[in-house]
Amino acid sequence: MTDMGNPQFELGMLFSSGTIFRAAVRKHAIVQQRPIRLKKNLANKIKWICSGGCEWKCYGIKQQRLESIQIKTFLGQHTCNPTWEQKCVNSTWITAEYEDEIRMNPTWPTQAFHSRVVNDLKCKISLAMIYRALKKAKDNILGKHEMEYAKVFAYANEIKKQMPTSTVKIMSEQAEPGVTDMRFKRFYVCLGPLKEGFLDGCRPLIGLDGCHLKGPLDDILLTAVATDPNDGMYPLAWAQVEAENNDSWEWFIRLLKDDLRMENEGSYTFISDRQKGLVNALESQVSAAEHRFCVMHQYKNLWKEHKGIGVRRLLWSAAKSTTDYHHNMNMGALKKLAPRAYEWLAAKPKSQWTRSAFREVCKSDMFFNNNCEVFNHAINKFRDMSIVTMMKSIQITCMERICKRLTRMEQKDTVFCNKPLKKLQRSMEMAARARPSWNGGSKYLVTMTEGGHQIVCDLQNHYMHECHKKEWYLRVYSHILEPLNGEEFWEETNETPILPPLPRIAPGRPKKKGTKLMTLSKQE
Repeated sequence: MTDMGNPQFELGMLFSSGTIFRAAVRKHAIVQQRPIRLKKNLANKIKWICSGGCEWKCYGIKQQRLESIQIKTFLGQHTCNPTWEQKCVNSTWITAEYEDEIRMNPTWPTQAFHSRVVNDLKCKISLAMIYRALKKAKDNILGKHEMEYAKVFAYANEIKKQMPTSTVKIMSEQAEPGVTDMRFKRFYVCLGPLKEGFLDGCRPLIGLDGCHLKGPLDDILLTAVATDPNDGMYPLAWAQVEAENNDSWEWFIRLLKDDLRMENEGSYTFISDRQKGLVNALESQVSAAEHRFCVMHQYKNLWKEHKGIGVRRLLWSAAKSTTDYHHNMNMGALKKLAPRAYEWLAAKPKSQWTRSAFREVCKSDMFFNNNCEVFNHAINKFRDMSIVTMMKSIQITCMERICKRLTRMEQKDTVFCNKPLKKLQRSMEMAARARPSWNGGSKYLVTMTEGGHQIVCDLQNHYMHECHKKEWYLRVYSHILEPLNGEEFWEETNETPILPPLPRIAPGRPKKKGTKLMTLSKQE
């Protein structure tokens, strides 16, 4: 048997099948850069010749009563020149050749992959061929999107088997008339160790967000993330739903509320970007909780109609104000500078965007939804995957993240976490510019140098809440995720496999389909 990396032939050589013989000669043509082509391609006779003008030929015949092919005629000396136009290369061959590397780098850009293939093969490869090869490879690796919906019950059963306290909900709906099976609608996952870690040390501050999936069905991924003692992102739950609307958000929040055992809704704070249906869902499901909205998104909406550096500076100053005095001062300055911008901003409830009106129960003055953006960035490379593959990839990412965070913090010699200490350092630098007057007890009258305003500080309370301690951080991340077995080891369930959802048609005028493949071909 010859080396398939650089096949060499000799008279009488045997190949186990015609498929392997064809693949070996094709590989030889590509490696040697020769214009070899098939002249005869039958079940029992396969003849290759060189179309470059030389006498190279390789003639294989099927042996009697066997499937193997034996070389009967072979002239192995090339007298032609290497060719740049290689007809033996096609998208299917490129897919088979590079599939393992694409599996390790699923987000390989088309241009970068094109450069790699051309550099390896030393022949002309069109961008359209590369585009098709990447698509075929991803289909082979990730599996067809429609086929994976039949595995959701087995995947849910494996999660419950490895992490019994997890919550996995699968919602289906009646298919169209004439079809007896049910169609997939929604899939919710809240892993047991994650909710246990949240309840064991995270503050009751939850960020909610939704992002579009890049698959052919155009579904939505809803996510809920918490804030760990170091102000970092801590994943809680995620769900694939058909659309972002009132019903899907209410379903998601209701399940999350049950998982986190929210008996006292007023002690929780939710921060979001005002997604479709989310505001109404929060009002209906957790009306007593505090609702904050990301100031960055408010700023972008304000900037569309009211531009200017002064408007931007005063908006952020008003949002960062921790007292009503400073908030009103900045809003008054905004009213003088841009009355319409002031009216737009004043119409928003203060409790949703300025620190001066935030509740103190969650021990956080965060007005960004950055933790959700961090989670979306971490899973961005999985958004074009099929449902089970995507869910497995998210679970692995969370498992590795928890392990890494736990290991890092165990190596640090500190009482408090890093980010809260940096905030404390900035506060100490500000305090160095203030003048205190002691009352003989635990209180001080502090006169600030900038602005001259005076505030009362009570040092009877701790300068930093214990929720920022390393001890709490380790408690959160001690709840590690369990790895899941491969699909071949999943147990069979008695559930009837569900059908994939039908592609959704967006309202309004349909967009023109991109002719990316045709454009790439024309560029050649």
